[in-house]
Parts: sequence; C-alpha cells; structure tokens
Amino acid sequence: MACMKTMMCCLMDVGKTMNDPIHPGGPKKLDTALTLVASHITQRIMASKTVEFAVVTYGSENSHNSLHETQGGYEGIDEVLPMGTKSLSMIGDVYSIPGGSTATGDLIDGIIVAQDILIRGNVGKKFNRVMLIITDGESEVDPEGIETLSSCVEKMRDDGFIVYICILGPSKSNIQIENIKLFSNITST
Repeated sequence: MACMKTMMCCLMDVGKTMNDPIHPGGPKKLDTALTLVASHITQRIMASKTVEFAVVTYGSENSHNSLHETQGGYEGIDEVLPMGTKSLSMIGDVYSIPGGSTATGDLIDGIIVAQDILIRGNVGKKFNRVMLIITDGESEVDPEGIETLSSCVEKMRDDGFIVYICILGPSKSNIQIENIKLFSNITST
C-alpha cells in the first residue's frame, strides 16, 4: 500500500517582533522559526519522496502571492517558495528569508493565501494538505477578519486539512493571549 502524498505550506511570521529574542540572551524568534522550518523540511524530504512544500511569510515588506496579483489586497504576504517537489538545496532559500520587517502582517490574510496554495496545488489529486503556522502571536488580528477566518477554518476542516501552530516565546502580552485563544479555534475539531 502506497503512502498518500503530502503538501505542506509553512506560514511564517516575519514581522518586527520576530527579531526579539525568545528569552533574554536567547536566539531571535525568527532564527528559531527558520531553523524549525529548515529542519522539518530536511526531515520530511529524507523520510519521503512524496512530499511537496511551500513557504509563505506574513509581515513581509514584499507582497508576492497569487491572490494579491489576481484580486488585490493580501499585502505583506510573500510566497517565498512555491508549492512543488523540493530538494535539500532549498534549505539555503529558507535561511535567506528576510525578517525584521517594519510591516505589520495580517495573520488571517496569510492563512487565506496558504489555504489557497494548498487548494490549488495538485487539484484533483489525493494529497494530505498540511498547514504549519509559526508565529510569536504578537500581531494584532483585525476583528473584522474573524468572520472570514471562521469560514476559512470551516472550509479547511471540510477539506480534511491538518493545521499545526507553533507559538514562539512565552505568553506576555494581551495580544498574544487573545491570539492563542483564536488559534485554539483553528486547531480544534
């Protein structure tokens, strides 16, 4: 029996708070996020020939993504690595992702772009669709976008998406605490 192929989209926060250390004297959150993504991709490539990756950032100075180009909006969302079969040489591309942007990223727009990539990729073929969100949870979420997020989450559940969220750093701010509550709605079944 063959394993089902997997498409994974890593959605990574690269906003200004990601340049802060995880703890005093520790590594920057962004450095930790880049290492996490690079290590995960390496492990998955070594373990399976049937995995495809995309890497998308939010809070970026760049706005390069299909939805921005076709519909407008979705600023600060950058499709750094398009979906496709990857090799270990792409790890260098991951480590070259710029961070410390002064732009504020919209997590909900990032989720919508990542969802779109996973839906458009290999249309009609059987794939596990996985989204990995890596953030420090310090970007404010537009309250008007919560309803849009609810419909996205419902669609992802209907389509059998698997969503993982990695929050870097201890809970400190009210923004992060509220975002953690929001994230629990994304991952609950």
